[in-house]
Amino acid sequence: MSTIDPASSTGGQFAAATALAGAAGLATASQATPAGQPSSGKPSDGIHVDLSPAGRTLAASKPASGRNSDIDNSNLPDTAKNLLKRIRELREELARKQQELQAVASAQNLTADQKQVRLAALNQAMSSLSGAIASTTAALAKSMEKASPEQQMSAAALAMG
Repeated sequence: MSTIDPASSTGGQFAAATALAGAAGLATASQATPAGQPSSGKPSDGIHVDLSPAGRTLAASKPASGRNSDIDNSNLPDTAKNLLKRIRELREELARKQQELQAVASAQNLTADQKQVRLAALNQAMSSLSGAIASTTAALAKSMEKASPEQQMSAAALAMG
């Protein structure tokens, strides 16, 4: 395992920026709560959304990589691009788990034991996701050690966004 010397000029800046990006992603992940539990009386496994036909057409016409177009259009190596996309995926999954955690915590249709089991499972999943974000961010920092200062700053900015 290699470490980046914080005193080194660009490597230290990149490491600090990516560390902040990882921490910011964990701290600022969505805090919104779901609109409510279904009225069927059985617990929900997540949030269900029905799209209108126009919405389905729009969703089908937009490429899946559209949300990562800023990464795809950057001048970064493919390895860095893939790591940045993975960090985004992990953060999105962490935000979903946080929403699930809030929904379970406020669910009125679960017993205390059911809540405890589900909350423990969600906390474990969130811990795993946080670890994956940290290791992916470290891999990104390592992959950018020999990159130009401009590429390092670009990668750091993309990691924060």
